[in-house]
Amino acid sequence: MKGRRSQTMAACAGMVFAVSAAAGQAIHNAYIWIEGPDHVLAPNTTYTLEVWGRIVSPAYVEGVSMMAGFGIDVLNLAGADSIVSVSNVSIEFWAEQFGTLGVVAGYNVLGTSGGQLPFGIVFPPYPPDVRNPIPLFTFDFTTASGPLDEISFTAANPNINGGLFFYPNMWDGASIVAPNDTNTALHLSGWTSVVPAPGSAILGLVAVGYGLGRRRS
Repeated sequence: MKGRRSQTMAACAGMVFAVSAAAGQAIHNAYIWIEGPDHVLAPNTTYTLEVWGRIVSPAYVEGVSMMAGFGIDVLNLAGADSIVSVSNVSIEFWAEQFGTLGVVAGYNVLGTSGGQLPFGIVFPPYPPDVRNPIPLFTFDFTTASGPLDEISFTAANPNINGGLFFYPNMWDGASIVAPNDTNTALHLSGWTSVVPAPGSAILGLVAVGYGLGRRRS
């Protein structure tokens, strides 16, 4: 699933919005999105969704910079009738030292946040994580029985202290916070389930039957 980051962001392009007064002019761009299964969902099944973050900035230098933290909600946009429950919120290890699971409200996950200290003052058992993109947290949802409608979740409502922030220099602790700081923008997007086209199952059966008939002749 992690190898599909760029595909997922492209697929969600229609849902992307920026939390910034001047997003088109932002120098420091932060992205939070959701990854999930890319196949048709089954009834009575539990699936895990992953929330990811990424920084695109001239101030982010690989090997020098590091993600500092995040604070975001996940909202259920569609498919409430197809969901039995949302549960099992889990913050990634790098951010759990300062993590808050938040709360599950209906089918929304509200107030999840986390972070890590600058590299120079981090000690085991919390080694620094310098990945970018980087996983933020996961949560599960369980589908209902019977036919399923489209299910959709999106990242939304950045924390008042910032949605995604990073240390340009992991050794000094000064951070850039999106969308709070000048010249920053936070771009949020989501995940939508795959729903079979109407009649696709019937067409599949017809195609199989036609193939079997040809092999018999």
